[in-house]
Amino acid sequence: MFLGINTFSQEVKVDSTLRFDSTNIVIKDFDSTYRAYTSFDNQKSDSLIVTIGNHGLSGVLVKLNFNEYPKLELFLWSDTNEFSGKNTMKIAIDEYSLEINSTKFQRGDTIMGRIKGKSEIISNSFGNYQIEFQGQFRHIVGKILKKREADQNYIIIDN
Repeated sequence: MFLGINTFSQEVKVDSTLRFDSTNIVIKDFDSTYRAYTSFDNQKSDSLIVTIGNHGLSGVLVKLNFNEYPKLELFLWSDTNEFSGKNTMKIAIDEYSLEINSTKFQRGDTIMGRIKGKSEIISNSFGNYQIEFQGQFRHIVGKILKKREADQNYIIIDN
């Protein structure tokens, strides 16, 4: 099955033959490049949002939202509530591509895909920059798949 959805500069393709055994997303922000390996979802049967990020005190979260149609969202997050008293701030995405193995998922299903994109220009006290991200992901609906380094095994937690 192959289905393409293109909205402005967002492209979504469905390819049921995609197969990946782990998550490995490269994220470049203002002053660093790092990899995200951890994924978790919102634990609800009536909606599905998968979040991919990394362990630490702050960073970038890539959210895959399957509520109406597949789309990507990008957030800055911090444990210290630095965004006007909140721990997240949504960042507009300039362009992205998303290739996934399906568009409908239930608890226990495996979501796999590739993503690539960049944010709109972000200004801070040091200048202007864009967040860029690309890589592959694998997530099991209803679980947390957690690891810090590529060579570690996943810790899988039931939600």
